[in-house]
Amino acid sequence: MKNLFNRIFGSSKKNNETVQTFDELNTLEPVMEVDESIFVEALDQESDLKQHEPIAERRKTAFDTLLERDHRANGYAEGYNSQDPGRIADYKDSLIAEASELFKSELRVLDIERLQIDKFDGREGEMSLTVQNELNRLRKAWAIKREDLLDRLAAIEEGRGPIAIAIRSYQAGFDQGFLDKNSIYNIENFINL
Repeated sequence: MKNLFNRIFGSSKKNNETVQTFDELNTLEPVMEVDESIFVEALDQESDLKQHEPIAERRKTAFDTLLERDHRANGYAEGYNSQDPGRIADYKDSLIAEASELFKSELRVLDIERLQIDKFDGREGEMSLTVQNELNRLRKAWAIKREDLLDRLAAIEEGRGPIAIAIRSYQAGFDQGFLDKNSIYNIENFINL
């Protein structure tokens, strides 16, 4: 069994190899001189890339703020005060237009980010492998984010997705306000009879 172990993992006996101490290793001359400016240039390129991280990921989006509005209360006020069902379609159209513009604005920002990434094209020979990999990662992330924004924009323009919830909330509020106003009106008319 011991022979089998020694065959697989080697003998535990020390060979006649010379062992260098840490001090001896420190006194050895470097094999090759390294140009430190390569690393400084790579750091400059990496800091340029990090400086241009997507803006939308650093803050709460305006679309989130749009969705957080109290659409039901707005609908209730409109239903109670105006009594005009055409206001529902107007609100839906204005909400979709506002949300669409927010996404189109995000797409414009994303296109500017792509231009910033593209300014490094053709300079791959000057960059370290790390910087090249980071550029490739940024390009892929950009493409994924752009596709996601386009999909969400299409859903908004069709009245689907989170915007549909806001529209339904407004309509429910409008209906409730309309009913409340009319039931008060009917009660007053009943009392005056």
